Amino acid sequence: MRQVFDTNIKDMKEPFETITKGSKMIFGYGRVSTKEQNPARQRDALKYKCDDYFEDKLSGRSMERPEFQRMLELLRSGDTVMVLSIDRLGRNLRELIELSFQLKEKGVNIVALSQGIDTGTKIGELFYTLLAVFADLELQFIKERQREGIEVAKKEGKYMGRPLKQLEGWEQLSKEVDEGKLSVDRACKLLNISRSTFYRRKRLEGESAKNDNS
Repeated sequence: MRQVFDTNIKDMKEPFETITKGSKMIFGYGRVSTKEQNPARQRDALKYKCDDYFEDKLSGRSMERPEFQRMLELLRSGDTVMVLSIDRLGRNLRELIELSFQLKEKGVNIVALSQGIDTGTKIGELFYTLLAVFADLELQFIKERQREGIEVAKKEGKYMGRPLKQLEGWEQLSKEVDEGKLSVDRACKLLNISRSTFYRRKRLEGESAKNDNS
């Protein structure tokens, strides 16, 4: 199967030999912001290759994509979404990953002309593998930043761990234990918690009160 990735504008009006020949419908999508150049390049590169073309122009105040949503509603299994560049599909990496796998679940192929991506081919399947790797890396980066933030908070005495679970009757029973009116074991039984959980809550409450007063 011959692949066509040339995106020179002078060739756009020539008959398009689709790189996803089994596709039912080919939907082109273009996106620009008010800060970018005229969308003519994307439009000219796609409209002669597609059965239908959709285009959004985003402003600084609004990031909604009504035309993209309208296109999503029309997509059926076996269809293809074609963009000039893969970054037109998502406005950031997270959105690109989510939308790509959303389209895959619908049985919709993705073609990005500038990058030579065609998920309808065996080689194109690698695209999803790479996205999965990037998604995992992003998750690892987030976890690493969280760990670093926790370490900094601990050093500054601001980290209190996970929020304490709400326990009905805790304040009253805890007060009675402090006043010697109730045993810890009895309080734990009434609260349905272990002794270690009881003492952990008491310790964390004490640390929180200390930080609030400092």
